Amino acid sequence: MKNYHEILGVERGSSKEEIKKAYRRQAIKYHPDKNTEDTTEKFREVTEAYNALTTERREVANPFEVFNQMFYNMANNRANYVSEHTTIINGKRRTIVEIYKNGQYERRVY
Repeated sequence: MKNYHEILGVERGSSKEEIKKAYRRQAIKYHPDKNTEDTTEKFREVTEAYNALTTERREVANPFEVFNQMFYNMANNRANYVSEHTTIINGKRRTIVEIYKNGQYERRVY
């Protein structure tokens, strides 16, 4: 595993501003347009380190959690649900609307 702090030359716990300054210094130093040597790989490594250190990690909600909560609410009459989609029936384009309201299910075809 790469040590991104070492690549940028900053210490762990550095602020985003310090990381940004270090990245800019390294990016100018290793930019392929500024060097006669082939520094493309080093430039990519510096950019990868910067992106890894500045990208905030967000926890992704479990998609099944959202799905389960929706059906729990429907089963306990806590929410209404409407689904609309288009399909072909007997060669004609139709819109199907499924409605779950007040504990009742209804399907309409337009």
